[in-house]
Formats: sequence, C-alpha cells, structure tokens
Amino acid sequence: MVEIRVLLSGLMACSLVLLGCLGTNMGSIDVGEEAANASFKATDANDAVTTGTDDPDTLVKLQLESGVGILWNDLSVTVSLDGGDGQTFVCGLSADDKCQIRQVEGMNSEYWEPGEIVFLDEGTVDLCQDGGCTLGLEVSLYGNDRLNGPSSIVVA
Repeated sequence: MVEIRVLLSGLMACSLVLLGCLGTNMGSIDVGEEAANASFKATDANDAVTTGTDDPDTLVKLQLESGVGILWNDLSVTVSLDGGDGQTFVCGLSADDKCQIRQVEGMNSEYWEPGEIVFLDEGTVDLCQDGGCTLGLEVSLYGNDRLNGPSSIVVA
C-alpha cells in the first residue's frame, strides 16, 4: 500500500510540474524578442478628412501582421505631423487622448492580436485638415523596440 502512495505522489508531482503549478517556467514567451520580429501594415482608412474635431476623422488603418499578441499597456503608438517633422502625439484607447486607437475586432480587448485591425482616429486634436496630410508613424514596444512597418503614411 505504501508503494502505491509513493507512486501516486510521484505522478501528482510530475503532473503539477508539467502543468506549471510548481513554479517551473515552461513555454513562457519573451515578448520583447517576439516584438522585435513583429510587423504591422498601415494604410489610409479612406475616411473623409475634414477640419475640426467636432466629427473626428478616422485616419489610419493598422494591422498586426506577425508576432504575438501585445498588451496595449506595453505598446506605444505615436503620430507626428508633417511626415515626422512636426508635433508628436501619443495615441491611446481613451476618449481624452489627442489621437485615439479604436479597436473594432479581436478576441481580447487588452491585446493587439496578430491579424487584428485597429484604427487611429483624431481625438481632441485636429491632426489632418481638409486635403489630407502626411503623418509620421511609430509603433513600438515599451517605447524602445520599434515594430517593423512604415514610418509615415499619406492620409487623403
């Protein structure tokens, strides 16, 4: 009877290790390394560009093409006016942000998932006036590791 208890205890301990319950770090992903290989696509959102913020314009369509899901809290999205030579604005998920990230699909609202499309909208600042603009664009992890993608986009 004692041998069966020892055998069962050993099997339980092995199961707990395999399930990650005993603190072994099996299969954790180094998101920083994955983000270094991540890429995104940016295109004009094809929304009419107007002057003013009464009816904010949808400016850019972003799609994470490769990599792993990245927490929005770990991601930095900035746009700058005049193709990167002008004033810079950090985009966020809040209605109070000057540039807003609008998530329209995806399974988890806390992550930007591979294949997921999000939009950059004007928030409290009129980023593009009638006739369009060229925006500098940077998407990075922790504000350091830039994801592979275009550095500017023409919005018409």
